[in-house]
Amino acid sequence: MKIIICGIGGQGVIKLSDIIAHGFFLSGIDVKKSDILGMSQRGGSVLSHVRPGPSPMNLPGDVDCMIALEEIEAFNNLYWKPKVLLMNRFIYEANVNPLPKKLKFPTHTVRIDATKKAIEHGNIHYTNILMLKNFIEFSKLDKKPFIAAIKKFLPKHVDKNISLLT
Repeated sequence: MKIIICGIGGQGVIKLSDIIAHGFFLSGIDVKKSDILGMSQRGGSVLSHVRPGPSPMNLPGDVDCMIALEEIEAFNNLYWKPKVLLMNRFIYEANVNPLPKKLKFPTHTVRIDATKKAIEHGNIHYTNILMLKNFIEFSKLDKKPFIAAIKKFLPKHVDKNISLLT
């Protein structure tokens, strides 16, 4: 499985990719991870590649799943041609470029109200766990290694994060 996670600085793209990569590692799968940060501290684009298995890093047209934490970043990264797009219904307020009227998203695009649900649960930072939950369920993966990864990477509020995942 070839995965790309995209969003903007401050959304936790790197943390989410750390959890996903470590979850695969704990499953006994060799995994590679690469991050592209750019102007991430100023709300700029952040892109992370996770590649479980022995093959090289992702190439455009070779991506199985893109997890987009922000809609415009999903649009900006469509050149990767993911087979599946899990997209959070959220547009960062400083993103001044509106989405084009006619978008060609992948056939298997799932729009998720993760930010809205996270706020309902009391913390916008839960967005990533809710996106992770959708990724695990869509990919039919075992949650146990990802729960262990959450314990490692998100020790604060660990019980709430795990309850949102299960």
